[in-house]
Amino acid sequence: MIELIISKLLNDEDIAQKYNLNRSTISYMPTSTSRYKHYVHSRFNYTIFSDASPVLCVRFYSDKNSNARLEREYDIQRTIYTKYTNLKIPYPVSLFEINGRKVMVEEAFAGKTLYKKWEEDRTTNNCHEVIEYATQVQMLLNKNLILSNFTDFANEINALTSQFIALYRPPPTEEALIMRLVNLLIDAFKDKSIYKRYTNGDFYPSNILLGLENEPILLDFESAEETHLYFLDWFSFIFYFNIPSKSIESLLNNNCDTTFANALSYIKHPSHMSNNSIVRAQWLLFYMKEFLRKSLAYPKIETEIQRITMKSKLKTLFTGSNTRTQEFIRLARISLFILKTGGIRIFYHAAMEKMHTTGLL
Repeated sequence: MIELIISKLLNDEDIAQKYNLNRSTISYMPTSTSRYKHYVHSRFNYTIFSDASPVLCVRFYSDKNSNARLEREYDIQRTIYTKYTNLKIPYPVSLFEINGRKVMVEEAFAGKTLYKKWEEDRTTNNCHEVIEYATQVQMLLNKNLILSNFTDFANEINALTSQFIALYRPPPTEEALIMRLVNLLIDAFKDKSIYKRYTNGDFYPSNILLGLENEPILLDFESAEETHLYFLDWFSFIFYFNIPSKSIESLLNNNCDTTFANALSYIKHPSHMSNNSIVRAQWLLFYMKEFLRKSLAYPKIETEIQRITMKSKLKTLFTGSNTRTQEFIRLARISLFILKTGGIRIFYHAAMEKMHTTGLL
C-alpha cells in the first residue's frame, strides 16, 4: 500500500515539485500512532523523507469502513488550518483513494515532541518549559473563541452524559451522583458568557512538536471538534503527563493558567478540592469522554477493564480521595505499554492482576 501511495505522490507534479520528491532521494518509515488508536482502528502512519528530511506524513486505515473517519479528519484539519492562522499545524496536502481506501497526506516537520523533551530531562525547570509551550498553544487556540449560548453548552454536556450513562450503565445511586455533579457544573455557567472553539481532541505532550526553531506545532486531529468543552484540553494534558510531585508544587506556586492550576490542584490535593464541585465535575466530563472514546474503540474484554477503572475514578470524585486515581494513572500507563508490546492477552492478564493487587477489583 505504501509503495502505491509513494507512486501516487511522485506522479502528482505539484506535490512532487513543492516537496522535492523524486525516486532517488525519497524514503519512508512507519511512525507510531497515539495511545490506543493503532490497535483498534488499524490506522497506519508513515513519514516520507526527501534527502533524509521529513516532508510529508501519510495515513490510512486498513478497514475501508473507516474512510469516513479520515475524510472528517481531513476536512476539520483544513478548517482549523484556515481559521487559526497564528497556530502552527500540519497543512493537509491531499486526500485521495487507493484500492478503496482513503489516504490523507499532510506536511511533516522535523523536531521533537514535548513528551520527548520531558523524557530527556525530568527536572522541574524543564517541566515548566513543557507547560509553557503547551500554554502557548492554548493561548493561540483561545484567540479564536466564538460566542455561543447557555442552551447549546448545556445540550452538549447533557448529550455527553446520556451517551456515557447508556454505555457505562451505572447503578441508580452512582447515576444520581453523576447527574448531581453534571448539573452543578451546568448551573455554574448560567450567568456566564459561553464560548466554543476547535480543539484537536488529543491535547497531550506527544501531540505537540517543537520545531527546529523551538516553535510549538500541534499534531493529530483525528478527534478534533468544535466544542464548548475546550477547557478539557488541560485535563487531558495533565492526565497523560506524569508530573512529579515536586514539580506540581512549583507549578502551582507559579502564575499559570487558571484551568490548568485547578485541574492540577485536584491531582495533588484532592481532599482540599473536595468542596470544589466545579473542578470535580470537569474531571468527570473528561473521564466520561475518555471512557466513551476508548470503549467504542476497544474490543469487549478491554471495554470491561475500562468499566472497572471508570468505577474507581468515580469513587475518587465522589469521596475526594485521590490514592486510587494516582494508582490508576500508573496502571493505565503500564497497561498501555504492555498492550503495545505484548498484545491483547498479555495486556488483559497483566491489567487484571495489577488491579487485584492494588485493590481496584
